[in-house]
Amino acid sequence: FFLGLATPRCSSPSNSFFVPDNVGRARIDGQELSARWAPDAHVSLEARAARLIGKSRNTGARLAKRPEWRGGASLTTLPLSWLTATAEWQWVGSERDPFVFIDAEGRVLDGDTPGYAVLDLGAAVSMRRWAPLDLRLRLGNALDRSYSEVRGFPARGRALTVGVSVNP
Repeated sequence: FFLGLATPRCSSPSNSFFVPDNVGRARIDGQELSARWAPDAHVSLEARAARLIGKSRNTGARLAKRPEWRGGASLTTLPLSWLTATAEWQWVGSERDPFVFIDAEGRVLDGDTPGYAVLDLGAAVSMRRWAPLDLRLRLGNALDRSYSEVRGFPARGRALTVGVSVNP
């Protein structure tokens, strides 16, 4: 159970029922950078960063629920012809949040949503020698970090996902 209340520091009217506010017109300015380096056919490293600032064209206020900074990096390796291993790190900066929440335990959650960083690990095992299948494993939030993508709603802790993809 969450109760949302508009705070006086919000420069534009907001609501307490989690319905998106219509800002009328918005503009997002910034930079996005990405780079990929593959020293050989078995290793690939990618990095990305973005600084995006969204503002209402009507009020000039910064748009809520959008981080100004985000970035990440990923490493993909093929150590064996039938195995692909990946590591992906993602960082997201804090977000302006105009709401005050009271959660189910009665805690008041006020202020911006803090930034976070998370590491995911994965592997794909090719079963094509026997069938047109790949077995996929992913360890999400490998370091079991406590964070929230949306304030008041904790993200899942460490989780192993197993899947199969068909490659006809």
